[in-house]
Order: sequence, then C-alpha cells, then structure tokens
Amino acid sequence: MAKYNGGLIGEIRGTVNGITYGNWHGVKTMRRKGVPVRRARTTQPPNRSRFGFLSRQYGVLDAADRLLWEAYSASHPVNDKFGNPIQLTGANWFQKLNQIQMIVQEAVDVVMTQPPVSDPIASIDTLTPSDGIADGSVVLTPTINGTGLAADFLQIQVAGPFTSPARQEIDAFFTDLASGAGNDASLTVSDLQVDAWFWFRMRYTTLNNRPTSWVYAQWQSPDVV
Repeated sequence: MAKYNGGLIGEIRGTVNGITYGNWHGVKTMRRKGVPVRRARTTQPPNRSRFGFLSRQYGVLDAADRLLWEAYSASHPVNDKFGNPIQLTGANWFQKLNQIQMIVQEAVDVVMTQPPVSDPIASIDTLTPSDGIADGSVVLTPTINGTGLAADFLQIQVAGPFTSPARQEIDAFFTDLASGAGNDASLTVSDLQVDAWFWFRMRYTTLNNRPTSWVYAQWQSPDVV
C-alpha cells in the first residue's frame, strides 16, 4: 500500500490499470493486488481450459440428456465443508464427472453425455501414510470399504510442501498427483521435498467417474539416508 498526494490530481476512487485507489483513515492510498504465482502458472490454466471446454459441451447437449443430468443431481446431494447437504445443478455434475474423467483416465477427447447409472461399490475409510524406501517417497495405504475393482481408480492429490504440520487441510491447495487401480493395496508417492510436510488425500472413483468422498492424511517426507 502506498500513499499519494490527492491534492495534485483530485479525488480518485476505484481500480485503474490494476491499481485500486481509496481512502484509509483519511489517507489517500494506492493498492496493487498481487497475483498468486503458483496457481496462475500451474493449476489455473488447465482448470480454466477444461471448464471452458466442458461448458461448451454441455451447451450442445440435447434436452433429453440435460434432463438426465438434472435428475441425477436431484438424487445425489453433496456435503459442503461443514457437512451440510447442498444440491448441485445438472451442469455442475456434468462438469464434475467429466473433469474426473479427463484427469484420472486422461480421456481428454471423450465426454460423458449422460450421468452414471450406478453408484460406487466401494469407498475409502482411512488413509495411512508411511515412509518409503527412498528419500522423499511416501507410501499411502488405504483401508477400502467393500471390494475394490481393478477397473476403477484410486485418485490421489497432494498439498505442500509445508515447513511444519498444518492443523487443517485446505482444499484449494491440493493438486492432482497420480491414480492407481481400484484394488491397489498401496500407492507410493515419490520425489517429494525431503523433510517437508505434505497433506495427501485419496478417493475411490468408478470407471464411470462417480467419486466417493476424499479421505485425508498428513505426513513428513522422509530422509532415509
């Protein structure tokens, strides 16, 4: 935040060329909003590209398929961060499940025009991290409720590195990391920053891209030498 002499150029309010002019306790100020470098250079461009593409795809769906997505939405509420049920729209579910397909199955040229007809037969109850055999590797072992299928997926995301343990995971910090088969007993995450702390989360996702809830765990990347 910087001060300026308002007497020279008069009263200015609002944003011009990325600079916001205002009045703070009688002092005229200029503020420039910083750009979150990491998200702007890594997660935001591909996310925006996928959302834009899927928005156009939903726009050309026929009326019958849109009704199917709305019916699916009505029967599949989700919980917000406080555990309260909320209702997504059919377009939200179309975006959500097709995003999963693009990320987990790497199927960027195939779009689900209709919602899944069946729900997942398995889910993850707990996620247990442990040190891997190499520097910066962590083994993630899920406890699966039900019988996981090889055709389904275990989707993994990571947040970090952090210099110390965090009290609470923050969803906006997570990025996609890897995926394994739905019946894998464990998955290894490698090439992490040694001695740094990371949040991991995993969920069971069906072949038709229906996800279960995320399960979270925190662990420090090992230095085994």
